[in-house]
Amino acid sequence: MLLKISVMNHLKKIALAMVSFLIALMMIEIVLRVAPEPDRLDVLEASDRPASFYRISPQKQHPWKEAQVESLKICVVGDSFTKGVGVQQDDRYGARLERMLNLNAAAKPAEVYVRGLPGSSTFQQIPLVDEALEKDINLLILGICLNDAEDWTKADELRAWRKELLPKQPEGLNKLLSKISRLYSLLYLKTQTKKVSKNYYRYYEKIYDENYSGWGRMGSSLETIKRNCDAKNVPVLVVLFPLLTDSFKEGEYSFEYAHQKIIDHCAENNIRYLDILQQIRHKDPDRLSVIPLIDPHPNEIAHRIFAEAILNYLTEHKMLRPVYTPRESSSESSLADSWRKIGGQLKLAKPEE
Repeated sequence: MLLKISVMNHLKKIALAMVSFLIALMMIEIVLRVAPEPDRLDVLEASDRPASFYRISPQKQHPWKEAQVESLKICVVGDSFTKGVGVQQDDRYGARLERMLNLNAAAKPAEVYVRGLPGSSTFQQIPLVDEALEKDINLLILGICLNDAEDWTKADELRAWRKELLPKQPEGLNKLLSKISRLYSLLYLKTQTKKVSKNYYRYYEKIYDENYSGWGRMGSSLETIKRNCDAKNVPVLVVLFPLLTDSFKEGEYSFEYAHQKIIDHCAENNIRYLDILQQIRHKDPDRLSVIPLIDPHPNEIAHRIFAEAILNYLTEHKMLRPVYTPRESSSESSLADSWRKIGGQLKLAKPEE
């Protein structure tokens, strides 16, 4: 009898808990329904992106060169980062590099040609390199993004993997419940966002797997490009760009393994490289993206940092003559010290790790 009473009491408690839980869910649903729908964000209006992008006439792309004057010719080859998707043409790092190479009157004019093919992998850029080598260039810069290890000869496989990088729209019962309940719709979206985030990291693990064909193609393509440049006595510099989606700090950036894999391959094959990740360790990725979460291509700030890092590498490692090293403006030479002093006075703390 006592056992029966005890069981009944437990069942009552469970029933009460379930009823309380259901009431709580109903209250949340009521609040979500009563609360006004937030205005939908117009991504373009809320960002600092231009609505139009302007083309530069070929005759105006290299204004520092005078007719019949010998010039330093550099070609930059790469994908959408190099092409400058999301920024004006004269803001991309190739154009900024050209601008800085022409700061000193004593240096002969410099021309930086940009050959960017959005969506391409390194093996697909070999024809662009060979085309540039036919133009008697003095230096080749190869921009590499981590997705350049994709093997587009297996496009169906890549598209299937990429499909997992987008939230799945509700179907069937999920679609019906999402229409009926705002709470269910919110929970469904949160679940999909978490799933997509996991798939994003898995995607890069797949394409940098030692047995994946894309990584093999990337490695052999780097060797081919180096060999073709050596045949023409043209120095080549590989510039490795990080993904602008994670914190760049050591221990937080999730793609160190991919950088190291490319770096090791370059070192083994005597290919010069510059890892931009080391230049931006403590930068905010949101401040460097075209539109955070929407478009992680580099913005104007990022392209400036890229160009300055490349120029410093080229001059410090004597891939360019010292005459191309820019002189520091004396009127602004104290700015960095001033900023540090003000920051110290404000006692600004680093964000918590």
